[in-house]
This record gives sequence, C-alpha cells and structure tokens, in this order.
Amino acid sequence: MKFSIVIPTKNRPDFLKACLESIRKQTGIRNDIELIVVDDGSEAGKSIENQIICKHCDAILIQHEYNRKMAVARNTGASAASGKWIVFLDDDVIINEKWIDRLIELTDSFTNGVVGIEGKVIPSGNGIWDREVSNLKGGAYLTCHFVIRKDIFDKLSGFDPEFEYLGPFCEDHEFAARALWTGKIIFDDSLSVTHLPRKINLQKYLMKSPERIKGLLKAEFYFYCKHPDRYHMFRSSRTFWGTYLKIALRNIITDIRRRQTKTLLKHPLQALTMIKASLIEQFVAVLMLPYFIKCRSEENKNIFKVIDINRTAKLWRFYKNDVTCFKLKSNYLKSITFKFTHSPDDSITQFLKESDHFSSLQDCKVLLRIDDVFLDRPKTVCFFAEMMKEKKIRYLAAVKGDDMKLDENGWLVDKLIESGAEIGIHGFCHSGKFGPFNSELIQLTYPEIDSKVGDILSCVNGKKISTRILVPPFNAIGPEQIRILSAFFDVICGGPETMRFSSRIAGAVAITGGGWYVPSLFPLYSDSERMLDSGLYKKISRVKGLYCITVHFTKEERDGFSLLNKLIDKIKEPIISWEIFKRDQER
Repeated sequence: MKFSIVIPTKNRPDFLKACLESIRKQTGIRNDIELIVVDDGSEAGKSIENQIICKHCDAILIQHEYNRKMAVARNTGASAASGKWIVFLDDDVIINEKWIDRLIELTDSFTNGVVGIEGKVIPSGNGIWDREVSNLKGGAYLTCHFVIRKDIFDKLSGFDPEFEYLGPFCEDHEFAARALWTGKIIFDDSLSVTHLPRKINLQKYLMKSPERIKGLLKAEFYFYCKHPDRYHMFRSSRTFWGTYLKIALRNIITDIRRRQTKTLLKHPLQALTMIKASLIEQFVAVLMLPYFIKCRSEENKNIFKVIDINRTAKLWRFYKNDVTCFKLKSNYLKSITFKFTHSPDDSITQFLKESDHFSSLQDCKVLLRIDDVFLDRPKTVCFFAEMMKEKKIRYLAAVKGDDMKLDENGWLVDKLIESGAEIGIHGFCHSGKFGPFNSELIQLTYPEIDSKVGDILSCVNGKKISTRILVPPFNAIGPEQIRILSAFFDVICGGPETMRFSSRIAGAVAITGGGWYVPSLFPLYSDSERMLDSGLYKKISRVKGLYCITVHFTKEERDGFSLLNKLIDKIKEPIISWEIFKRDQER
C-alpha cells in the first residue's frame, strides 16, 4: 500500500460525503490507496450516516465512543494505516483537479531528506469565518492537508495525545516542530484542496467563547513549553508571552483587521457576534494571567524527562533523588529589563549558597573551560599553551571542528594537549543562525547532526585525538539536541543562552542513555577581570558542588593572558580534570 488517507470527522456527514466523493472521483478503487475515516464521537444519527457514506465510498471506518479531539483521532487512523505515506485531510476539504496524480508524482521523486509535504489549502465562501483556514504559500503546516512518511510518523509517536485534554489547537504545529527534526517538509502549490465554507452556530459560538480561549491559551502554553527553540517558527512572537499579550490586549482589534470591511458590512449579525465573542475572549485572557504566572515554573521541563537521576545523585551525593533543586528561580524584573540593561537574569549566585541543602559534598570542585581557542593564530596559541603547561592543571580547550580537521593544525592541537588541555569541539564551523537565535546546532535535523558528528569524529579519531566534549557555538542548544548529542559525546557543555531552552538547569546532570550536560552560567561565565574584581575566587572556596568556570580565549589574549594567569593562581586548588565525566569511570 502506498497511500493511506486519514480523515477525522464528527457530526458532519454532508462534509464527509463531499470529501470522500471528491477523492473517489479521481482515484476510483485502487489497490495502492486506502481511505480511513475516524468517527470521533458523532451523535447516533450522524454516526449511522457516516457508516453509509463510508460503505458507499469503500472507506474503512473506525469509531470512537466519545470525542477525543483531532490529535487522538488522527493517531487512531494512522495506527490502522498500511501505506508508506499517510495523507491527513479534514472532512471539510475537497481535493482539486489532478490532486492524486500530483501526489504520486511528488512522492516518487523525493529523496531521503524529504519527510513530508504541505499541500495548498484554498479557502472558499464569503462569510466572516469562512476564509480563516488557508495555506497559500506554505509554512502553515495545516494537517487539514498534510502528507508524512509513515515510518517518520511512527518514529515520532504521532501527534501528542495531551491535546485530547487541551483542545483542538496547536497539535498540528507541535507535530510539525518534531517532524522538522527528521528532515524537510516541502510546500507544493499544485497539490491543492479547497476548504469548504464553515458552518457557525452564532449562539453556540458566542456561548463557548470562554471555553474556546481557555483551551487555545493552554494549548499555546503547552506548545511553547515543549518547543521554546522552535516556537517562533510558527508564531509572530518569540515566546508564548508575546502571543498572550497580543490576545489579552489586542484580540478585538486583531479579529477586526483580519476581515475585509465589506465582509463585515455584508454580514452584520455575524460581525456583531464576532465582536462580542472577541471581547469576551480578551476579558477571559486577562483573567487567566495569574494562572500562567503560576504555571511559568512548568516552562521548558523537557530536559527533566531525559535526566538520569541516579547517576546525577551519585555525582552530587544528593540527600534525596531530586534534581528540581537545580532549576533556577526566574527573575521577572531582570527578564523584562534585559533588552535595556543587558544585565544577565540567570545567575547561580543563590544556587551556590544553597548547595549544602541538597548535596553532601564537602568541598568545591571547579572545571575550567576556555572558549574560542581558534587555531588561526598559532603564535598566540603556542604562548597560551606554554603558560598553561606551567600551571600544571587540566582544562577544556574549545576548538572549532573545522580547525581540528586540518592536518596543518595537528601540531597546535598536540601543543594544547601537552599543556593539560582536554580538546572540546566548539561546534563544527562555529557559525549559523536559527531564527532569532545565534546557533549552529538548534537548526540541525537528526540526519544533519549524525552526518556532521560522524565527519568530525572520524577525522579526529583517525589522528588519535580524544574529543569527548562538545561546546555549542553561542551556547544555544535545546533539550532535544542535548539528548541526541549526548549519545556521541561524554559531555555537552552549555552556557547562559541555553537557559531559555533547558529549564534553567544550574548544575551538571546525567542524560539517560548518554553523557552529561554541564552548564556554565553567570557569574562563573565571564572574564578573568570581572571574576577577580568581584572576589569570586573567595566565594568559590566557601561553597560545595561541581561548577564550570568559562572564559574566552579571544578576550583573555588582549592582556597577554596575565589576568587569566592570576585567576588560575587564585582558584588553582579546586580545579579538577574533566576526566570525572569519562563513561568508563561511571560504571
């Protein structure tokens, strides 16, 4: 079977009939195409009509006893699918001319890098709500017309079933965010469907306004918490809070601007209902602010799902197996004023003071990380290596993967290793930008990560150089990338920019089935001058735990590394080797 077309429906047999008949008109009865309809809790009479329609159109019918929402209904249909490709359609679309021919042509020509297709969705009708559902240029990822490889769908475990309880919002974008990790989703405007005019019961629409906006905002918040690094791809705001403010402060204005004036005047009763509903939604959104402030502590908890608590507890000697103590508290004022003050809102100063409440460690252990050790200045690198050799300490030197690959840099790498350096890969080329974030890694798909890591490791291992540690360029990396990369590296060493994606984790944690995630945060992520002026070395001697101090090669070289030299002398005793994270020592 090549294609399985999955169509959820509820109480709309007239729409379902139009949808199925438009498909059968083009396909006839073919052995390589199956139609699967999921009746998601229709009323008894409507359910019987659906049975008759499906029998007439030779469609498989699966019935839910009660309404479980679109995410679960699509999962039900996909679980029964036997096709190589799953085509998701809604019951209120009809396929346009040559749709099946174009679908076959597209899927036959794909390479392994393409995992899905966005089809064009053309709106129809002239009512207030009729033309809201459309996808004319791509990037909407609407599952009313969406194609995905069955093996990829299964690998991703389908749509998130949590949306059964959140409501029919965001489940398509949440799935697309995960699907984009696996490969490309292309848009093709010649593969098109027409979305039929929407049928709105004005009284019910108005009465359900509070319930509708509650479900929408909760789903939005859940979506953002799962994908803080990709949320901006699907919304005009970088975070949920931007979306929330637009609804709470401008919902009525937005709803009016989305419609043409002539459409509003043509349907005065619909327009009046929409305005009343928009005002109710805006008012309810404002009332929900305390709820979301309370829930903010739940943001970005994905990394907690992949933490190996037992290994983490062993390292930190926890009094109890609980890593939630590693989560820094939010500083709302600094978060709001950061754009103006550039004062970091993620400081582990308080965490340092409180470490004795959760850890029985008796002293402080410091890991030293030197970022941006670029090998295009050999004289400076040699001078630095000689200085570090005299210090007789172990440290991490973050070197670009591309620099490591060049044979002419081999002697410089050897110099660093002789000086006590553990070589860490500072990204592959130390470049890249993903949306509003400077990052080389967040933007990469699973196959791209596998390819780039394999390329680097095969090259450096061939030179018999150990590279167990990855330092993300610009420190921006999300929990999914941490999980994937920890299978290749013993340590993923993040920084301040990672905090927005990693649930504000402040201490080193073990990743299930992989290595370790070690954050480096303010004030331990700075420069030697600031650390000396602040007396940080004195504070370190009085705390317990394991922490990473980070300075940047390019900044420290300005004074010939003299201040770095002084800093190391001040904190030399607690500095330990990164060998503590070697996997064979963990066993």
